[in-house]
Amino acid sequence: MAFMIPLLAGASFVSSVLGGVQQRRAALAQEQAARIEGQMAGIRSNQIGEQSRAALAATLGNIDTIRAARGLAESSQTGDVIRRVTMDDAYRAEAIARLGEMNRQSSANMAARGYRSAARWAVPMSALEGGISAGRMFAAGRGN
Repeated sequence: MAFMIPLLAGASFVSSVLGGVQQRRAALAQEQAARIEGQMAGIRSNQIGEQSRAALAATLGNIDTIRAARGLAESSQTGDVIRRVTMDDAYRAEAIARLGEMNRQSSANMAARGYRSAARWAVPMSALEGGISAGRMFAAGRGN
């Protein structure tokens, strides 16, 4: 019966380490997913900028067309104000949208670092926990 305690302790230790290996694999997969999400947020941010500038160019073209159709001078102060306000609004909207994606990117990158750290420590921590558990089994076996 005394030989059973070391056998059980060893099995418990191996089981803990294998659990740590599984945790490491899961954390690495989550790190990869978070890194991809960060990259996608960066791409979306760039796309927002490009789409916003294309929409602004189209809007400004429409304003110029309307001004020309109505016979307004190119140097009209009212037209310049409309153009400037339109540009300011478009730049503000682009900045807000891009900021949201940049925040998502930053958050995803931070999550990836956290998962990487969890992966790094998964096996050593499970080995430590397995060793503690095995030590408790030995201590309990001596007490009998």
